[in-house]
This record gives sequence, C-alpha cells and structure tokens, in this order.
Amino acid sequence: MSSDREEKIRFSEVLYVEYIERQIFLYTKEKTYLLRQSLINFINSSPEYLIQVSKNTLVNVYEITAFTPHLNGNLTVQLSSTEKLIVSRRYVSSIRNSLKKIAR
Repeated sequence: MSSDREEKIRFSEVLYVEYIERQIFLYTKEKTYLLRQSLINFINSSPEYLIQVSKNTLVNVYEITAFTPHLNGNLTVQLSSTEKLIVSRRYVSSIRNSLKKIAR
C-alpha cells in the first residue's frame, strides 16, 4: 500500500479481500494491496475458492484453519494468519459447501 508501483500477485497468495469505500484491499501474509475496481467485477474474475463471507469480504477457503458457530447463525473463521473474520448468516451455507468440496 505504501508504493505507487504495480505488482502481480497470485490469487492463491490472497488470505482475504475487503471492499471498503469503493476500493478493494487484498491481504496476503506479507502485504496489503490496493485494487481499484468494483467488487462484482473482482468476484467475477476471481477463482471459486475465494468465497464471499459478508457483503464486503471474501476469504480464501484454503487459508481457513478453524471455524466457530454462533447462536445467531453467524460463523467466525480463523485463517492461517490467525486473523479472524465473521461469516454472516447469508453466506454460511456457501462457505460450508466450499469447505466440504475441499475436504473430499
């Protein structure tokens, strides 16, 4: 984020993605990257292992190490970086289906 230069990164390096104030932030283990495009365009061009977990957040299912269900229907997922993210009720079934696919 501190640099004005462009860098090429692999989708597999991305831990999670946040869409904040019309900007996309890509979080990897080493750096945070800024991308200026709409979230829907990013979702359409990203691989299926980047799953939407809330209105503004996508997560790499291969980076999930644990998850905790909540009484209100939400989940908390823990990533390999020890970062914790909330999965809203609306997206719980899609994240569970994705985790089942990779567990086979």
